Amino acid sequence: MKKFLLTLTILTITFNACKKDDDSNYVTKGSNINTVQTYNFTVYSWDWSGGSTEKWYDYQNFSMNLDGGVQVYLYDNVLGGWFALPCAVSNISYYIEVFPDIKAVWVYIANVDGTSSITAPSSSLIFKIVTIPPSARIANPNLNWNNYKEVKNTFNLVN
Repeated sequence: MKKFLLTLTILTITFNACKKDDDSNYVTKGSNINTVQTYNFTVYSWDWSGGSTEKWYDYQNFSMNLDGGVQVYLYDNVLGGWFALPCAVSNISYYIEVFPDIKAVWVYIANVDGTSSITAPSSSLIFKIVTIPPSARIANPNLNWNNYKEVKNTFNLVN
């Protein structure tokens, strides 16, 4: 009988010790790879590179974890809000390319028609990168990632 109770106790402890963690425990604002992170950067008119039909800016930050989800937002000074990329504002399309291996996000601008020439914006543009670990996607399946206000409120992000 003692062996049975001892075996039962060991099995109970073993199975309770191996309990899977809830992924939502890791979705917070912080500084490790299990947290939603934000990175703001400003692009001035002289920072853009490119040809006559497309311009780009390369933002590189070696502390970014780009292996999960990446959402980039553009701040519109006139409307006073963040808009998810890709988007089109005043006949200019904004889109991105993500390079996880070199910790870079490239932002592109072009005319909406894709063929007309474009000049660099005369005013500075503010962008925000939000890096999203897989646990954040799992814990928030109905979150509208294109709506920065929802993302900000869900993860208590600071502008």
